[in-house]
Order: sequence, then structure tokens, then C-alpha cells
Amino acid sequence: MSDLSDIFCVIMKILFCSTCFCLKPMPETENKEQATTPSQEVVSPKRSHESLFGTLLFVGIALVLVALVGSMVWGGYRGFRLNKEQTALPSIGSLQMEEEQIEEPMKEEPKPASEEPTVPVAGDQAVMVKAKGTAIKVLNGGAAKGSATTAAEVLKKDGYTKLTTGNTVKDYVGVVVYYAAGLEQEANVVKISLMKTYPKVEAKAALKDNTETSQAVITIILGK
Repeated sequence: MSDLSDIFCVIMKILFCSTCFCLKPMPETENKEQATTPSQEVVSPKRSHESLFGTLLFVGIALVLVALVGSMVWGGYRGFRLNKEQTALPSIGSLQMEEEQIEEPMKEEPKPASEEPTVPVAGDQAVMVKAKGTAIKVLNGGAAKGSATTAAEVLKKDGYTKLTTGNTVKDYVGVVVYYAAGLEQEANVVKISLMKTYPKVEAKAALKDNTETSQAVITIILGK
């Protein structure tokens, strides 16, 4: 803006000087051969041309000034509008954050599986009583020393009364409750009692070709 002000001042000085130059009276030459009276005036053609040139110069400078002032006003108006529009528009960063928040769905945390085992014969107290009075043999089939005794103590605290312990000839994998035919429900009750200590315990029918799985009507083998 300071540069435009300086230009404007220079143009005004030029306009002022040109106006003074145009209005300056030109000296008239006296014609010694012709006598003139005091009331007569002689108009010089040269002066009329200079006046016309000065007028045109004045008009041209005035038009330049008008154009200059108009451009200054228009530039200021455009800058004001542009600044206002940029202030009103949200930033690109804020738009990206809002889009990410909209696109990212709510993630539901998986619910932990219930650790409490469900009783397959819930409400059937007779089956539970029968299971706790059934002869059960607990065998160590490759687990740590004393595992059979530990499992028997767990069942004893849960109300089981007919418990014996021992060892298998060969090694097994995992903890399995083997049951004789017709005792599946009772075996499931025993399985539920052991799940607190052995979460991966399974219940299976006794193997016909393996007598170690049927040393009692319910045989528990603790493997590796």
C-alpha cells in the first residue's frame, strides 16, 4: 500500500505541473510593421495548440488516477473476501479427523467366556447324588508325581466318597474321565467337578481295547 501511495503522489505532482504549464501565458511578439490598438488581442495559433495538448494530458492523467484508485479498491475488496472465505472454511486436518471418526466403527470388546461350568443335568439332584456315590478310580497316566492324589482330594472335597488312586502302564495326554455304558450323565457331573482345577478335562466312553480306561465304572486318567 505504501508503494501505491508513492505512485499516487508522483502522478499528482505531474498533474499539477502540467496544469501550471498549460495555464502559463505565452509572450506575444509585437509586430513593428503593424500598429495595434490597446483593445485588440492577437490569439496565437501555437498557444491554442498547447492548450489543447494540456487539456488532453490532464484528461489522460485523470483517467489513470481513476483506474489506479479503482484497482486499489478492488484489490482490497478481493483480499477481504478471500480472507473471510478462508476463515469460514474448515481446515483439511479437521475434515480428515472427522471422516476417520465417522468411518471407524465402534469395536465391541469380546465378552469373556464364562468360567462357571454348566451342569448338563441341572436340577437332577438324583444324578449328582449317584455320581458322588459311584466308585471312581483316579490314575496317573504320565502327569507329575502325586497328581492322582491331588485330583482325588479335589473330588473328595466336593462330596465324592468312593475314590481310589493308582498309576497306568503307558502314558496318556490330557485329563479324561472314562465311563462305562449308561453312566454318561454321572461322568459329566464328575467332569464339572474337576473343571475348576483342570479346565481342559474331557468325558469319554471307556475304550473296549484298553482295560486301563475301565478299571472302575468311572476312571479318571491324568496324562501329560
